[in-house]
Amino acid sequence: MKNYLSAIAQIPNMIYQEGGEYFETFATSDALIHDCGSFLAEYLYTDKPQAFIIQDQETITTEFTDFGKEILEHLYLVSTQQDIIHFIDSVVLNEQDSMKESRLAFAHSKIKINYPHATQCCIDELKESILGNIQRRHNVK
Repeated sequence: MKNYLSAIAQIPNMIYQEGGEYFETFATSDALIHDCGSFLAEYLYTDKPQAFIIQDQETITTEFTDFGKEILEHLYLVSTQQDIIHFIDSVVLNEQDSMKESRLAFAHSKIKINYPHATQCCIDELKESILGNIQRRHNVK
């Protein structure tokens, strides 16, 4: 494993990251190859392709929620070294991203709801709720 990580460290446009702040890594990446379930939806904010490393179809069936399965329908699933090489060559280097339109449409309709103004929507909702309660109290009395 040490040799593998050392080899990755020598590749100028590749990052192997263990923990820590990853937002900049996401923002500056061209794509993501990973096996981290919590990144599935989060990386969709970048509009960039991702390859999820999966052992087999049974893993999807038994370990993912319905929404997780829906997300996976819009990502490249890889399980072998050859799958990963194909993803890098075709999708990343040659920009043959056959899932791009489907992924972007899904992300915008299911993930990026109110993006980038989600916080403002929360503030507006809270204001409406608080002000509505105040107004109801004053009208009742």
